[in-house]
Amino acid sequence: MVEIKTIFFDLFGVLLGIDQSTIIHYVAQKIDLPYLQTKDIVMGEIFMRLERGEIGFKQYFQDLQSALPGGEKLNYDEFQLRWTSNNIDELPAVQCLPKLKENYILHIISNTSEAHIYSLKKQFKLFSNFEKIITSEAANSSKPSLEIFNYALNKTDSAVGTSAFIDDMGSNVNIAKKIGFTTHHYNDYEGFDSFISSF
Repeated sequence: MVEIKTIFFDLFGVLLGIDQSTIIHYVAQKIDLPYLQTKDIVMGEIFMRLERGEIGFKQYFQDLQSALPGGEKLNYDEFQLRWTSNNIDELPAVQCLPKLKENYILHIISNTSEAHIYSLKKQFKLFSNFEKIITSEAANSSKPSLEIFNYALNKTDSAVGTSAFIDDMGSNVNIAKKIGFTTHHYNDYEGFDSFISSF
């Protein structure tokens, strides 16, 4: 059994997010695509560009239509209405952070900018639980590239063999696992709770 000393968290979709499930389910049904495959596209890099303020919502929707097989079946007004009925908030995993902080060193790896993190820190208290926040901007690379993980390990002086990584995107989890992290693909709180309880 590996002794975990450090836990790296993804930010969006694990600690912060909208109630993605209703939107993902709606899109998956509209285009007849499996839920998890739909989630990887809807909440993937296009969403992160929206989150970072690089594109507006209309552009996000158009890029999503292009990226999704059958994306032309989506209606902008209906999609926007469903989206705006959800607000970004802390997700259930946040409640475990103070307890985890007692036994592990906690960090965040996120495909976002330093300015975005700065503004989020004003809204959410969860950041006080973390030693370091690794952004794709600072690393000059983004998940799922090897570079951002190596950068995070070096920046935090962590050993991959004693580090865990939690993310809601399968592609990010797969790369981290190949490098040697103990990984968890976050789909729901129950699975996450079971994972952290296994340390």
